[in-house]
Amino acid sequence: MAAATLIVGGVVAPSVISKPQPERSAGQPVATGNRDTSPSAPSGKPSAISTADVDTLALASKPTVLFFMTSEGCGACMEEAAALNRLAPTWGNAVDVVGVEMVPGTQDSYLQAFSAAVGGLSFPLAVDDGRLVDRFDVQALDTTVVLDRHGREVFRDAVPSDETTLRQAVARAKDQA
Repeated sequence: MAAATLIVGGVVAPSVISKPQPERSAGQPVATGNRDTSPSAPSGKPSAISTADVDTLALASKPTVLFFMTSEGCGACMEEAAALNRLAPTWGNAVDVVGVEMVPGTQDSYLQAFSAAVGGLSFPLAVDDGRLVDRFDVQALDTTVVLDRHGREVFRDAVPSDETTLRQAVARAKDQA
């Protein structure tokens, strides 16, 4: 049912986080480290980001940045995550940013180490089971997809993007009518 499991992150719009999930059986990804402390936050319990939730992001009347990456052995992914980490707080609630771990079953320790290496992420990381990668036709690590407030793709890259490029992509998404 869920396409991804929320692992670590910052403030996420309450409409994006599904309600707490029941305990998971062995072999299923387990979420930890959700730093959302808003009243509607799931109190650290596992939450799921499904393809329906990605639709909610895309239709939330604001731009959405989906950053497809891996937390293990991808220096370029770390560079772009750091750039997004610096930009996400400047966008505030006007833009949703989600990092999507492309390797199903990635251990929490890798995600936590990745987050720590970039100074603690200000946006959530989710472990994809392959459905988001398929849905957005992601062919390479370090792919960034920016959707406008109508869910239309306005930017895509498969290379490390710097802050200027990301800022311009989000500005273009905000300008779409």
